[in-house]
Amino acid sequence: MPFLEHLFLGAVRSGRFSFDGDYHIALAATPVMQIDHATLAIDELNVTVRDAEQPLVQLRRMQMDIAKADALQRTAEIAKIALDGLQIEATRDADGAINLLGLVNLPAPDAAETDPGPAPSVSIALFELNDARVAINDESNSRPARVVLDQITVSATNAGTDLDREIGLKMNARWNERGSLAAEGVVRAMPLAARLDVKGDAI
Repeated sequence: MPFLEHLFLGAVRSGRFSFDGDYHIALAATPVMQIDHATLAIDELNVTVRDAEQPLVQLRRMQMDIAKADALQRTAEIAKIALDGLQIEATRDADGAINLLGLVNLPAPDAAETDPGPAPSVSIALFELNDARVAINDESNSRPARVVLDQITVSATNAGTDLDREIGLKMNARWNERGSLAAEGVVRAMPLAARLDVKGDAI
């Protein structure tokens, strides 16, 4: 998508996008851009750095169930986001550069922009991550290190852009094929707080 090239610096090698739902668009004096009771899905996504073949991010399926959203008011009520089969290969090279950061180009804030519009307001009733794998390689030290977390499952409830809300969290993962890591409880971004029962074995 050419209009995203200045933000997304990676390459999508494969993937399928689908949308099903009701939408309302009007370009009259009072414009409207809304969707209701919609499902957005992405299947078999494969993302690499441009001019490279080694995948950095792979995703078997992502499904987002949207109760309603308003693009102009920048609001969304999301019933569920489910990610299945996410795989990430993260590397910090000898110079300290992180490969995943090469996928995005975040623009600096425009000082001339005086009215950015309403702040986004998004609520996510349920977020689920299933059968995920994250490999972390650190080549910046004299002794390179590699940590692999797989069989990752995460469930989070009551998430959103309101940073003072308490989010229910449950997570399980296997650590380097031998150990395990689990956490369950409640977290909050602002003020920062967490009540978590954390368990680890053979880490």
